[in-house]
Amino acid sequence: MAKLRQPSLKAQRRRADILNYFAYAGVLFFFGLPMVWIISLSLRIPDEIWDISTNIIPKHPTLGNFWVVLQDGNIQTYLINSVKLVGIGTVCAFVGAAPAAYAMSRLRFRGGEALLVGVLALQMISPVVIMIPLYRLLADLHLLDSQMVTGLIYGALLMPFMVWVLKGFIDQIPVDLDEAAMIDGCTRLQAFYKVVLPVAAPGVASAIVLAVIVAWGQFAVPYILLKRNSDLPIAVGILSLQTQQQSVQSSLGLLAAATLLAMAPVTALFLVMQRFVVQGLVRGAIKG
Repeated sequence: MAKLRQPSLKAQRRRADILNYFAYAGVLFFFGLPMVWIISLSLRIPDEIWDISTNIIPKHPTLGNFWVVLQDGNIQTYLINSVKLVGIGTVCAFVGAAPAAYAMSRLRFRGGEALLVGVLALQMISPVVIMIPLYRLLADLHLLDSQMVTGLIYGALLMPFMVWVLKGFIDQIPVDLDEAAMIDGCTRLQAFYKVVLPVAAPGVASAIVLAVIVAWGQFAVPYILLKRNSDLPIAVGILSLQTQQQSVQSSLGLLAAATLLAMAPVTALFLVMQRFVVQGLVRGAIKG
């Protein structure tokens, strides 16, 4: 019997590429369609919000929703609060995560693998799970309604994520660099800050940008821990726009416009830092 002809390597790669493109298209459709509708809602007049016959392109597009949102003086306050909370959280997370990632990458100690798995397990816990006991603890300590404390909570939630990301980059840096620095008189901590961190700069940039994106969309923590309207970040503050409107029909377009404005800073940050993020992620994925 004649042997069945096996597909060539080139044909197998072509089939794999086709499957990948279909997967990418599915992901793009899943995440992109809601964004398209948000943009469409933000450009609609109130009379078109509930018109089911309206196409995805508004019949009478308008930027009036954006103008109304920008005229609200609270929006600027919400954006500034978001920058404060994200800045505090990202800095605190990096200060704690960088040495921890270096220790897990370079030091060998009993229970190290279990500790690393524990850090990953912490990352999988939703903030909502811990908010009730955390709220009671902070209430007993009279630390509610504090942007600094809320920012520190941001940092604690971001730290496991940053540890894993930074460890992947530090693993790719040869240990010889550390040893050479210590032979020249540096302590291990000095070798880390003066040698390893500069070399891992693309990875550090990637970790910081990703942490900022994650923290910017945080909702549960500030919603529960902050009560004063003047302290709220943009993710929570835009909800007040709905309560200020007389009808849901008019508020949906404003919420859509406010949502797009809230996304604009982190989107711009990612576009500016995209090259560094991609470079860092690619380096972190390569096993030396």
